[in-house]
Amino acid sequence: MVLLVFSCLSMVAVPSYIDFQERQTTSIKAQEVKRMLEFARNIAITRNKEVKVCLATSDYRCTQSQGNRLVLFHDKNFNHQWNVSEQKYRDISIESLALKLSVSGGRRYIRFKQTGESKESGNILVCDKKAGSDYGRQVIVFRSGQIRLSKDDDLDGYDDKSGHSILCH
Repeated sequence: MVLLVFSCLSMVAVPSYIDFQERQTTSIKAQEVKRMLEFARNIAITRNKEVKVCLATSDYRCTQSQGNRLVLFHDKNFNHQWNVSEQKYRDISIESLALKLSVSGGRRYIRFKQTGESKESGNILVCDKKAGSDYGRQVIVFRSGQIRLSKDDDLDGYDDKSGHSILCH
């Protein structure tokens, strides 16, 4: 009897714990992306230079999706990729996650001015690459330079955007 009760509880608890762990991992990565954007804003102000954050490929070309790293750098030659001659402030590997950049003007990057304002508004969608995982979070950037994480307004377990759950497909 005890074994039967334990088996039933395990069937419910283990999948719930796995879902919880995947959501936590996604939330932690979203917070890391947010901190990187805040750091970029701080660098722009303190170093008095425009900096760029982009989702990048292995050869450091900025892209809107399918990148494997998030890079913060000063793009001196405006070619939208980090070069050895340019200052790189941070480089985060995102192998286990899928990030998608949605920025005003269809740009593949977010720039911060010396005043701390962003030249673009938009968001970075953070998702787990595991099949079957549909939980996502957004890091939202405003032109004012304010950066925030998406929230679960309707308490359904998913963060929301314009009244609809943010889902990764």
